[in-house]
Amino acid sequence: MRRLLHALLLVALAAGAAAARQPPPQQRLFVEEVVIEGNRRLTDEQVLEHIRTRHGDTYDEQRVLRDLQSLLGLGLFETTQTRVSIDDGARGGKVVIFMVVELPLVERLEVRGLPRGLSAEEVLRAARADGRGLEAGRVYNPEGARRARDGVRALLAARGLTGLSAGVHVSEIRIGHIVVVELTAERHG
Repeated sequence: MRRLLHALLLVALAAGAAAARQPPPQQRLFVEEVVIEGNRRLTDEQVLEHIRTRHGDTYDEQRVLRDLQSLLGLGLFETTQTRVSIDDGARGGKVVIFMVVELPLVERLEVRGLPRGLSAEEVLRAARADGRGLEAGRVYNPEGARRARDGVRALLAARGLTGLSAGVHVSEIRIGHIVVVELTAERHG
């Protein structure tokens, strides 16, 4: 019996020594905090609705990158300036910071320089370009402005109004808002 106990003790000591030589298991990082910076019109909660990463989650770099893509896909943020950064947290986890740059809102559209027979409503309808152009109360983006200009050009061509050019001119910008977007149909000089 004594030999059996002695053998068990030796096995236990050997197992303990082997365990001590192995590196500790990799500790899983956790998300200490998710921070939203740069938002002006949208609240943190409105931005967080489109982000799956949450406080207390296991940190997953791929999920964070998918969250960034989700935000960029909304069409509400400037795609070249909106980004995510990861900092080390005070408790050994990660702090995920989404730095967003909101695209401005179009407060008002104005139409100028129209020839007879072409109404402002027709031009505004053409500028909406199937909901992807410019419209008051919606986010302004350069692609939407291009579509609006192209829509007005197509309207001019359909009406046989040659010698006119269509333009989109932004004026009077204030933080987060474009006050006036002028749509023009002007004669070539």
